[in-house]
Amino acid sequence: LERIDGVAEVNVFGGREREVRVLADNEALALRGLNINDLIQALRRENVNTSAGTISESKRDYRVRVIGQYESPEEVLASVVAIRDGKPVYVRDVATVEIGHTKQRGFVRSFGYPSIAINVIRQSGANVMDVMEEVRARLDDVRSEILPNLAGDVGPHLRLRQVYDETTYIDSSIDLVVSNLWLGGAIAAIVLLIFLRSFVMTGIVALAIPISVIGTFLVLLAFGRTLNVISLAGIAFAVGMVVDNAIVVLENIYRRYQGGLTPMKAAY
Repeated sequence: LERIDGVAEVNVFGGREREVRVLADNEALALRGLNINDLIQALRRENVNTSAGTISESKRDYRVRVIGQYESPEEVLASVVAIRDGKPVYVRDVATVEIGHTKQRGFVRSFGYPSIAINVIRQSGANVMDVMEEVRARLDDVRSEILPNLAGDVGPHLRLRQVYDETTYIDSSIDLVVSNLWLGGAIAAIVLLIFLRSFVMTGIVALAIPISVIGTFLVLLAFGRTLNVISLAGIAFAVGMVVDNAIVVLENIYRRYQGGLTPMKAAY
């Protein structure tokens, strides 16, 4: 999800991380002249990945690092804490190791069951429609490719469900504006037909509405602007103004036409 273009951050809430616990035996430490701090320092010293410089070969320089971080409890038990009487003292001699989970400091529940929540934060200025389309595609990939292949009994019981989608509100807003445009235009045409009693003049005014709206979209496109709820609402409100202005212009054309000008001259 973090590799999607336009995604700034992905956070995970709920669940508990796995951790390795080293349970020290104080008596065993004391018998060997050691204490807890000696054990802690030894573990910190061993559990690191260290850069080992570079190796030059032909025209290439290869960076080398020594992998020292623990990957299993056995590696922890095999770490050397100190040397006593010429013999190494291992972690297994003074402590035991077990795998558990971190302390629970919060919880997430969904439909009454423990859950893990993941939120996707998009970058400022990113197109929310494109980001959400890609997020949905990646979630489908996870459901079809990753979840079924998890080992053990965990995989079949995992479900990935999208609980919030910002584009739902955007789509509903666009649908509402479009339906209002159609409804407002139809009502305006009916009212004009009643008062003007001319299909031609009513058709001219009704035609001004889509032409003006399309012209607005072209201007937005030319200036690199994107649509939002405010601009859509403005277009919907402006339909009434378009009808008013179209009637005023049409009346002026008709007045000049009655004055003896040809239709083209009157319109010009």
